[in-house]
Amino acid sequence: MAKPVLKWAGGKRQILHKLRACISQDYDAYHEPFFGGGALFFDLEPGNGSINDINPRLMNFYSILQSEDWRDMVEEAKELEENHSEEFYYECRDEFNRLRNQRGQMRYDERVKEAALLLYLNRTCFNGLYRENQSGEFNVPIGSYSNPDIVHPDQLQEAHDALQGIDIMNKDYRYIGHEAEAEDLVYFDPPYQKGSGENFAEYFSDTFDVDDQIELLHLVLDLHEQGVEVAMSNSGAAERLYKKEDRYQEYIENEDLFVVPLEARRSINSDGENRTGADEIILTSVPEQKRKESLSSY
Repeated sequence: MAKPVLKWAGGKRQILHKLRACISQDYDAYHEPFFGGGALFFDLEPGNGSINDINPRLMNFYSILQSEDWRDMVEEAKELEENHSEEFYYECRDEFNRLRNQRGQMRYDERVKEAALLLYLNRTCFNGLYRENQSGEFNVPIGSYSNPDIVHPDQLQEAHDALQGIDIMNKDYRYIGHEAEAEDLVYFDPPYQKGSGENFAEYFSDTFDVDDQIELLHLVLDLHEQGVEVAMSNSGAAERLYKKEDRYQEYIENEDLFVVPLEARRSINSDGENRTGADEIILTSVPEQKRKESLSSY
């Protein structure tokens, strides 16, 4: 199976076993509207469906990785790796932001360059964090890596293969209301609500607030009513918010939705000694007898 090629805030590699135990073993197409690092997608390698994220630089990276020219990106990233230094890092960060300001007018070779820069910056910045300032510029400082290991050709090859047949999108997550069909599987991993104990929840300049969480919940319920299998990771705070919605309570009481509580240890924190478990849940519409794996196995 393939593995994520980027570190990303909120990554789900450490709870993949729980996610597999909350999704259907049979589905027609797989969709992930908040893609990020894509841990579950790469674990499943679905071969059909869509991935989406609001971050255009991130989805450009996956588009280039999916393309026939992905090796050109790898070669550029290797050159960046060979020249790594503190001064070089900040030069690359400036170039990355300069390309961002040309969004919509970039030549294809510039898109390849931007993808290589994202890979390099992701592997050399502080804790692999992606953060933008109010102007939309990437502003994460260099990390403490004496000899960073950046380019993994075999891992990138596996990810390239996994992306074949997948529609890569840079849209608002609501596109999925028209894209998903009955018997498809949709996995939502939204930015977590403020107050959930996650400093990195809003990794993009835009926010995802209480109203957004409620709107997302009703989209999940709408999809379920249309015969789409849905699963969602979220904070415990979001679930407490959902409990105020009568429609949600009705689904839970009728066992049309199931809540699986869990804790996940996050690796993105400035203080390694204080990286603690997060209050999280998985919400799924898949009854236990249809799930890919059994929760009782863990």
